[in-house]
Amino acid sequence: SLISITAVAIEVVMILSIVAIFMGMLDSQKERTNGIGADVVVMPSNAAMIAGVGGAPIPAATAGFLAGLPHVTVAAPVITDFNMSSAVEILYGIDYKSYNALRPFIFLSGGPFKTPDDVIIDDIYARSGKGYRVGDTMSIKNHTFRVCGIVENGKGGRRLVPIDTLGSLIGSEGKASVIYLKSDNPANNNLIMEEVHSTKGLTNYRVQTMEDLISQYTPSRFPGFDIAL
Repeated sequence: SLISITAVAIEVVMILSIVAIFMGMLDSQKERTNGIGADVVVMPSNAAMIAGVGGAPIPAATAGFLAGLPHVTVAAPVITDFNMSSAVEILYGIDYKSYNALRPFIFLSGGPFKTPDDVIIDDIYARSGKGYRVGDTMSIKNHTFRVCGIVENGKGGRRLVPIDTLGSLIGSEGKASVIYLKSDNPANNNLIMEEVHSTKGLTNYRVQTMEDLISQYTPSRFPGFDIAL
């Protein structure tokens, strides 16, 4: 009886621990996605709910066209790449100028990219492992990067590199996984979505507000989460 009780107790603790980890990951992803600062997101029609899984099929130059639409003030192309080399994470390849214009980074030390081999990390990642400071190097995709800046967490990825560099490393030069749009007024979000959908070549793209996207971050939409719950 004691062995049975102990076995059941261990199983319950393990299940609760897995659920807590999964929900923590989901809540963290919601917070960091919201922290990007965009109002509307443009993705391929077959884009996966899990960022980084669907590759980078959008021509990055599309961002230039979208930036010229009425009511769009910023269009930021981003590559998201699912990485499991050292830990499970989603790498962000960004165009610094446009991505920062969505919502400015808050630097705790260092600053923006100066070379194609620079990486920006958040304060949580900076405290991980042996700890990282500006000037330290790290390997990403078997490529050496130098930490150029440490920022407050909550701005998408924990590690962000230049979009062109990440594109070259994964064979997606000139491409993007998603394009984030900033509107002149949130009240015009629907107008922006209609403009995108009425544009030749973009009619099949998935266009939605960030609020709608984040609302879909539920366990039932992520493979494996519903099993744990």
